[in-house]
Amino acid sequence: YQKNEKSDRADELKIANIELEHQKNEKSDRADELKIANIELEYQKNEKADRANELKIANIELEHQKNEKSDRANELKILKNELDKNNFEKDINSKHGVVLCIEDNKKSIELLKQVFSLKRPNFEIICSLNGKETVELAINHQVDVILLDMNLPNIDGNKIIKNLQTNPLTQNIPIIVMSADVSPDQIEKALKFGAKKHFTKPLEFGAFIETIDNYLGINKK
Repeated sequence: YQKNEKSDRADELKIANIELEHQKNEKSDRADELKIANIELEYQKNEKADRANELKIANIELEHQKNEKSDRANELKILKNELDKNNFEKDINSKHGVVLCIEDNKKSIELLKQVFSLKRPNFEIICSLNGKETVELAINHQVDVILLDMNLPNIDGNKIIKNLQTNPLTQNIPIIVMSADVSPDQIEKALKFGAKKHFTKPLEFGAFIETIDNYLGINKK
């Protein structure tokens, strides 16, 4: 009986050991499964990171392409501006206008001559200190534009404008008034008599030359 009992206990121990071994194997399998799951998660994270990096690279490339297009557009604009400038300069060089300047200040006359020699070298500039000669000079020289100082010692500027406007040979010549008088009444009066434009002294030569260009048919692009 005791032998049988020992044999039964031995068998029970074997069974217990087998169960323990089985449990160990189960734990080991679970541990392996967890390792595999972690590896898969890590792989998915890496995949997401790779995709994110690919998107970043794609965005950088797109931004680079946009910048390249913008740079090309700017280069084309610069080239177009240069071409327009060259065409404008050619247009200026091909134009020959006659400008009559009525001004009693010799320094102002010299300044105007210098400006025209630099900006519009092909223009012929005729100057006179005597306002009474305006109509005669305009007819004899077939002038294209008249620059008129309103404050002359021997004749009123508005009378000169009136004389030019009432003469059929001069009534279509554009008159650009130059005056230190900034009173609205005087400016309105000159324009009412027939002046096309009023410029206050000292002159802003950029706008002044541009106005003359417009009346001579030189249009800056």
